[in-house]
Amino acid sequence: ALFELKFNKKLLLVLGVYRPQSANLDTATAIISEQLERALAADRQIVIMGDINVDNLAADNTEKSKIEDLLMPFNIKRLNLPPTRITNNTATSIEWICSNI
Repeated sequence: ALFELKFNKKLLLVLGVYRPQSANLDTATAIISEQLERALAADRQIVIMGDINVDNLAADNTEKSKIEDLLMPFNIKRLNLPPTRITNNTATSIEWICSNI
């Protein structure tokens, strides 16, 4: 869902994203890229948040690289969040908050 917040005469775009783990990442990034192209055509500030189901803590991760490649042309950075899914054997950070602010 993409919506605008207006405060102090400034606009902030917020894009909420959920990608189930079983959903194709290439399809998801294509949809997100299309939304970003439309939303940022007017050079606005944006925050992206939600659950992308791509571990940001993994060092060599093809999916993580795809997310970075998606965000780079829009000058958007993914924040380094602490582990958000912790089990006895693993710790992952699969949610995301990103911004060009």
